[in-house]
Parts: sequence; C-alpha cells; structure tokens
Amino acid sequence: MKKLIFCLFLILLTFNLFSQNNTEINVLNLKDQESEFKWYGRGDPFELSYAVDIPIITTCAGLYFPTLIYENFFNSTDIHYDGNPLNPAELNSLDKSLLFPFNKPLDLTADILSIGIALIPGIFFTVPKEDWITIGVMYGETYVLTRGIKELCKLSFNRARPYMYFDNPPQKDIESGDWYLSFPSGHTAYAFATAAFSTYMVNTYYPDASWKWALIGGSYALATIDGALRIYGGCHFTTDVITGALIGTATGFLVPWLHTLSARANLPVTVTPLGFNVSLKF
Repeated sequence: MKKLIFCLFLILLTFNLFSQNNTEINVLNLKDQESEFKWYGRGDPFELSYAVDIPIITTCAGLYFPTLIYENFFNSTDIHYDGNPLNPAELNSLDKSLLFPFNKPLDLTADILSIGIALIPGIFFTVPKEDWITIGVMYGETYVLTRGIKELCKLSFNRARPYMYFDNPPQKDIESGDWYLSFPSGHTAYAFATAAFSTYMVNTYYPDASWKWALIGGSYALATIDGALRIYGGCHFTTDVITGALIGTATGFLVPWLHTLSARANLPVTVTPLGFNVSLKF
C-alpha cells in the first residue's frame, strides 16, 4: 500500500508541474502559431500537434518516471523470497484454475512472438509517405503510454508470479526481483495495443479492403496466443493477462483517436508558467 501511495504522490507532483495555474502570465495560444510551426504530416486523417502530443508525452512521463525513480532510489526492501513455494489457497478461483510452473520454451516463444506482433504496423508503409512519421510517432506514443501504465501497476501491486507457487522458480528472476512483478502482463498489453492500433489504422486508410479483416483478426489472434503463452508458461495469471489486454486495447485506440481531433476541431492551448490548458471546441 505504501508503494501505491508513493507512486500516486509522485504522479500528482509530476502532473502539477504541467497543470493550469489560476494566475496566468504570458498567455499564448499555440493554435495561432500554425503558420510558424507544423509537424511533418498532412493532417488528414491524423495530425501531430502541440495540443495533442504535449499532453500525451507529459502523461507518459508522469506515469513512467515516478516508477523509474522509485525503482532506483527507493527500491523495496520488504519483499523477500524465503525459498519456499507460496500457498495457492490465497489465489482467487480463476487464477487458481490456470496455475502453471515456469516453462522456459513457452517463455521464449512468447518473447519471439511479441517481437513479431510489434512489427505488424509496418504494413502501413503502404500509405502515403507524408504520413509515415505521423504514424510512427503515434505508434511510439502508444507503446510508451502502455509501458507507463504497465510499470506503474507492477510497482504498485508487487504481485508474485505463478511460478512462485511451485518449486524451482527461475533463479535469474529471483535475483533481479522480477518474480514479484506479475500484474499486469506487459507482453499482453503491448500485443493488444498493437492489435488495436493496427485495427484503427486499417479501418482509417483501407476501410473497404477485403483483407482488412484478416489483418484485424490475425493481430488479435496473435495477441491472444501471446497472452495464453504467458499463462501456460507460468509467468502470468489469467487476471494479469486480461488486465494487460484491456490496457493495451485502450491505449491502442486512444492515441490515434486523439490525433484525429486537431484535424477537425479547434484546439486552443493556453500556456502558463506552470503548464498548459487544452479545451475542445467543435
């Protein structure tokens, strides 16, 4: 609980640096500067802009850097492995029903599959070159946002992995402390973020293509397989995988959707000494 409180405190402190101050000084509307600065990209159907990308990057920093600071300067000393398997009786019925020891081949297969899934958006090099950087930045933001949420959850909950309920857990994970970072599943979160992102992209650029269903179905199928491998490999509980899938799906749709707003909405940004304020006016 104290870790969760500490992380929330750091996040609130970080966000405060970018929050709206009641006393506005040197107010600036960045929308008026479009003629002076434009992101590379045509803005149709997606557009990179101050109003969208600065808040996303700030949120990513607010989620990720507090966990990085905590891990390096306030590392936990109250979680120790005593060499004995944990008691499965403490688990909920769903997680208990799919509890497996560590399986190195399945763990390695999930790692390789994750790399393959991450390459799926490469198919969108078929869109106009003017959109390549825009799509690349959006995909990068999706990945980093997913990572930030995942890292915050792992550090906050400190949940032991399934293989800790069996004899002979992987020694390298014991030494690194990875054995108590089960919730949620990062592999699954990244895989579903890619699947959701790819679904949004293909429905935007190729809405009438017959092959789009193969891409959508295939990406979600691979993401599901990746999550299943994490369960059967003893690295994650079922609830870890479900939560990871929800996180990834949310970020995979949210980031590209936000980048459609600046192209079809008035997004005034007010900048103050302590941050900025964004409002949507359709």
